[in-house]
Amino acid sequence: MLFNRFLKKEKEKNIVYDTSNRYYIEHDLLPELILGENGVSILYGLLKEKGEFFVDLFNRLNSEDINYHCPYKISDYKIRGIKLNDDKYCVEISLPRPEREPLCKNIYIIHGQHYEDRRYFTIERGHSEKEQFLCEWTSDKKHKLYTACTDNILQEILRIIS
Repeated sequence: MLFNRFLKKEKEKNIVYDTSNRYYIEHDLLPELILGENGVSILYGLLKEKGEFFVDLFNRLNSEDINYHCPYKISDYKIRGIKLNDDKYCVEISLPRPEREPLCKNIYIIHGQHYEDRRYFTIERGHSEKEQFLCEWTSDKKHKLYTACTDNILQEILRIIS
C-alpha cells in the first residue's frame, strides 16, 4: 500500500512520533501526503475511510509501542466533500477539539474537479480556544498565516486562491 511505503521511509529517518501530539500529522505528514505526487490516492482513501483513516494513522505511527492506545475515536472526525463553485471543490475535515496551540480544528483541502491543483488550509488554535487562525501549508513545506478566522472560512479561502 502507498501509505505503508511512505511510513517505512519516515521511520527510516528515525523520526520520533509523539503520541500525545497531533502536530506532526496535521502540519507535516498530511500536507506532504496530500500535496505530493500520490495525493489523489490519499484523498480517495481519506474520503472513503473517513475517521478510520486518522485512527489507523495514529495506530500505524505507534505500532511499535505495545501499550499505545489511540486517544481519538473514529467518530471524532467528520469528513465531507463540498462543491465551492463551478471549478473548485473542498474536502472539509473536522478534527477533535484542539487541546492547545497550534493544533488544528479543521483542515480544508481545496482542489479542482479531478483533484488537481490541491491546496492545504488549516484552522489553527491560538492561545485560547476562541482564538483561531487561517493558515496554509504548501508543497515545499512553507507555512502561511493569513488571518484570524472570520465567520465564513470558505469564502475567505476562495478569496485567497483567486
